[in-house]
Amino acid sequence: MTKVEEKIISLISENLGATKEEITPKSSLRKDLGAETLMISDLLAKIQETFNIDLEEIEPEKVKFVDQLINLVTAEIE
Repeated sequence: MTKVEEKIISLISENLGATKEEITPKSSLRKDLGAETLMISDLLAKIQETFNIDLEEIEPEKVKFVDQLINLVTAEIE
């Protein structure tokens, strides 16, 4: 697991209340982790702050899986 993946999983755990063990790249933010749109919006804000990147154009309702978040962040920081 990369440092980006570890940090995103940690942020998801902190913001959605799931344990790190429950979260995998294939986890559905809504079905598996119980996130609602506002929760995902807050999570995106935390990710932006943590990685100092701009994800303003990302619509929270279109983010469905953990690996989408990982890919978004990886693309922005490379």
